[in-house]
Amino acid sequence: MVLAQLLALVFSVLIFSPALPVESQEGCADVSPDTGQPVFFQRDQSCGLGRGCEGPPHRLTWGLSTRPVTYGQPLLVVLWIQNPNDEPVDVWSCADIDWFWIDEVELLDSEGRHITSRREERDLAERKRNPKYAGLVLHACTANAPITVPAHACMHGSFSKRDYTFVRDLNEYYAVPPGHYSLLLHPKESVGQFSRTNIKLPITVLKQ
Repeated sequence: MVLAQLLALVFSVLIFSPALPVESQEGCADVSPDTGQPVFFQRDQSCGLGRGCEGPPHRLTWGLSTRPVTYGQPLLVVLWIQNPNDEPVDVWSCADIDWFWIDEVELLDSEGRHITSRREERDLAERKRNPKYAGLVLHACTANAPITVPAHACMHGSFSKRDYTFVRDLNEYYAVPPGHYSLLLHPKESVGQFSRTNIKLPITVLKQ
């Protein structure tokens, strides 16, 4: 098992995509085994989606980190949000974070092929069952609370403290058997637009 974990870590380093270094993210340098090594990317915090904010979008630095796990264990991914602006910025629990996990994340296998999400599987099953099915509906938030990120500060979760806002179990979104994967990120640049920059987070699920 120790050898398998070592090989998994080596594999993760080999497929690690270029991203913003931790040292360049103000307040985000407290990397530890309990947080994992994040991959950072730029993402706009946009207004105008019923979230009670005004003015132009703020550019924030987001990050994700994970660690190799054994199949059957929670496949935790830690979210990092860093605010480089001179004023606090609100990030919304649903319209930003929940929608990010639905719209801006894609799981690929070791060959780079798309892994169908549980949401997509439900959609395909409903299409077969109901000929009148109109397809996936637009997202709606039943609870949408602001999370204030202070100026020049970094907020994130950890593997030992599973706060749903900053730590998600990838098993909730995908069926992930043992193997090597990558989480492909499509960060939002503005309302209705997504970056074509492919940023990947290595995902490793070990055999029991």
